[in-house]
Amino acid sequence: VAFVSAKRREWLGSANPLEVKIHRRLDRMIATLLSEYLLVPLIFIAVVAFMSHEYTRTWGKVDVEEAFRCICQVSGPRCMAAQAVGGYATVDDAGDAGDAEQ
Repeated sequence: VAFVSAKRREWLGSANPLEVKIHRRLDRMIATLLSEYLLVPLIFIAVVAFMSHEYTRTWGKVDVEEAFRCICQVSGPRCMAAQAVGGYATVDDAGDAGDAEQ
């Protein structure tokens, strides 16, 4: 209250505490709904459902897997970059070829 004008200080000084009605059923219901025993499984189910949707939807991760493999690992039978660096279909095939050369 150090930076409050005298008028507002007087107004705040005459304020009374708020009175709150106690609702035991409502308090118990809110405590149950906000408990970690309900929220953790609920969040887990939501995350699994979202991930499942993202992987299986049209143009989801399953549909574009070959493109991701080409971009990230430079592998795949239809990846031009893989053909340019040796033509291996998978990273394991390239590793096997490297082991055979040694």
